[in-house]
Amino acid sequence: MHETLMNPQTRADASEVSDLVVIGGGISGLVLARDAMGLRPEWTVTVLEAEDRPGGTMRTERVAQCLCECGPGGFLTNVPDTRDLAVELGLEDRLLPAREAAENRYLWVRGALRAVPLKPPAFLRSDVLTLPGRVRVLAEPFIPKRRSGTDESVLAFATRRIGKEAARVLVDAMVSGVYAGDASTLSLCSTFPRMREMEERYGSLIRAMIALKKAKKTRGGPAGPGGVLTSFDDGMDVLVQGLANALGSRLVNGARVSSMSRQGSEYVVEAVVSGVPRTWRTRQLVLAVPSHVAAKLTQPFAPILAGELEQIPYAGLSVVCLIYRRSQIHHALNGFGFLVPKDQGLRILGAIWVGSVFPTHVLGDRVLLRVMLGGVRDPEGSMMSEGRSIDIAHADASRALGGISGVPMATRIFRHPKAIPQYVLGHPERLERIERSRLPGLHLAGNAYRGIGVNDCVRESRALAERILAPASVEGERG
Repeated sequence: MHETLMNPQTRADASEVSDLVVIGGGISGLVLARDAMGLRPEWTVTVLEAEDRPGGTMRTERVAQCLCECGPGGFLTNVPDTRDLAVELGLEDRLLPAREAAENRYLWVRGALRAVPLKPPAFLRSDVLTLPGRVRVLAEPFIPKRRSGTDESVLAFATRRIGKEAARVLVDAMVSGVYAGDASTLSLCSTFPRMREMEERYGSLIRAMIALKKAKKTRGGPAGPGGVLTSFDDGMDVLVQGLANALGSRLVNGARVSSMSRQGSEYVVEAVVSGVPRTWRTRQLVLAVPSHVAAKLTQPFAPILAGELEQIPYAGLSVVCLIYRRSQIHHALNGFGFLVPKDQGLRILGAIWVGSVFPTHVLGDRVLLRVMLGGVRDPEGSMMSEGRSIDIAHADASRALGGISGVPMATRIFRHPKAIPQYVLGHPERLERIERSRLPGLHLAGNAYRGIGVNDCVRESRALAERILAPASVEGERG
């Protein structure tokens, strides 16, 4: 059984000894550390965050009476992970569900915004697909399920089940909206495992939807995860601050790790905090950072692991927040927003009508459009100058909404050169190789491995904390 490392005094070499060190103060690292404190109160837990504030990309800024989200804009309540965490942190009264009207979604297809049908009768009348495309979708129950157990791309699966047009329009837009990725390269079982499970169990996505609806187990479509999009009264920053407050002095901001090594059964982490070099020793080390950062940190003592981590690709993304007066926009904005499938004449990936989703996040007569640029299909879109990004976002949003009078009254841009990890074909096998090459006491957390959403990060971090800190754990002696 693991013995507590902490001594009331640091060692003679001035190293600070901690039972658990977490590098990275994003949502994954914060959740894991907070749970560790609860599971093992006697353990000393330290979180090292490179920036001056925790949360990573989960950051909320107030601009012109609007809340602009740098990263995730919320989480879904189809699974309990994040909501349960919020309740545990005493934040239940600050939860903010999206308006019911936010269920309305649109696609920019063939030069116009077209409503995505939510029910079968509406789908028959919808013009989001051509008549042949709709007929092909209705034939889906008669398509035999795939017998091979090997993985396939999201696009290949969708084309096989619902036809080329629906795959190209509906699924491509969904993949761009969630992953900013390319449906032809992403692994189905890693990105949308539920769709594969539906085919395996029911033989058809449509039959699965009908069966699940009867059982009252779902609200979404085959690709829609269901649940209610939820944020907080002052944005996602509320969750970050709740976790940071729970950690207190265990969270060290502005701690830039300069090197990491392994000495016997211990890991030695060297960092610079406010210009002062500091060193930590621990037997349990969690890298809750992007996989490419973890690769650089582990290269000196675990080159095989580092090589696998480095191979996980990322999509760049720019989030352009455009703020207007309501009188400048004549569209009703009666929904969540819209997505743009590939080759439809707009460069943006889509836009969220924030005030229509969370009205209290946009005050006065303001309108906040949260526009996404870049992704796998347009890597240059995430690297353009601020002025160029604003011009493209404004022009494309104006075209989609039937015209916007004048220019934005305020703007804010968040650039993410490596925003979203891409679970490409072969991702499950890569995870197996990563696990085989992982050293005793060294753990990986974050959205690069088993889910990119907030719920995924919370769930995986809580599970990892239990594995590391279980009373009978022998993780530190593995290998």
